[in-house]
Amino acid sequence: MTCRWNGGRMACVFATLTFLAGAAYAQLIVPKEAPSQPSPSKSPSVSEGTSSTNSTSMNSGDRTTEGLKVRCPASARAGEPVKIEIESENIDTIPRMGTLALSIQGGQPSVAEQKGSYDLFLPGGRAKLARFSREDTVWKFRPQSENISPAMTHVEFYDGQWPAKNARTMSVPVVFRAPGTATLFVRATFAKRAGNVVVVDRNCPNEANDLDEQGLPCYRCVIKITE
Repeated sequence: MTCRWNGGRMACVFATLTFLAGAAYAQLIVPKEAPSQPSPSKSPSVSEGTSSTNSTSMNSGDRTTEGLKVRCPASARAGEPVKIEIESENIDTIPRMGTLALSIQGGQPSVAEQKGSYDLFLPGGRAKLARFSREDTVWKFRPQSENISPAMTHVEFYDGQWPAKNARTMSVPVVFRAPGTATLFVRATFAKRAGNVVVVDRNCPNEANDLDEQGLPCYRCVIKITE
């Protein structure tokens, strides 16, 4: 998710790759109107392998926190495929710009490209990711000069018109090639127009000890990789 200036107006980028001045960017389509969405209250932290009190019951291997559901194994064998699933819901009464995001650190992950299911951003690639800083109850884009190429494998599902009261799931097949520990940073992010800019006004989780490379709070999940 990043921004560029176009004819004196800022256009934001999120998920669909386009090319500008020889660099790859992820395009965010901004709807004409989007009402203000209050920031959710902070929920208790969730330990790995447990679930918080939630309206939807989860299996023992699932993790749930602040409207974000993560399904992933506690351990995996190097060279064997595993599935990581992230689910969240647009709780607003109108369609929203929404993203499910996953960053993977460690384990030498290999993620197959699946056009139309998610966008894949590899370390050292040409795609740039925006960075954010929090101001009161929203997150704002940092200057375009601070856009970064990811140091981790980054996967995003983006829906520019995520239907109201509707859940979305991103399913990512991963093969870890090296034994050790793989750390997942996952989030669901919803944005709106505020005047002539776009801000993130809802992020799941709303607060966390861990931030991803873009500066947004994330749920942290660890997978042990064995030989």
